[in-house]
Amino acid sequence: MMGARDRLEGEQQDRAWLAWHIEALHRSKKLMSLREFMRPKSDRSPQNPDEIQAMFDLVAGAWGASPS
Repeated sequence: MMGARDRLEGEQQDRAWLAWHIEALHRSKKLMSLREFMRPKSDRSPQNPDEIQAMFDLVAGAWGASPS
């Protein structure tokens, strides 16, 4: 039953998030295009292999595995 409660709470949070964003878009003066809304531009460059390996090593350490 706790799992069902958690699922219902998550669904309610999803609905609240959606309602908030619908109202925020409704109140905006200028609406962005759907393409811009669905795929916002990212100003971050892709991670290099060393950064990715460092993140995997941190996760492995947190899970008790030895880093590579």
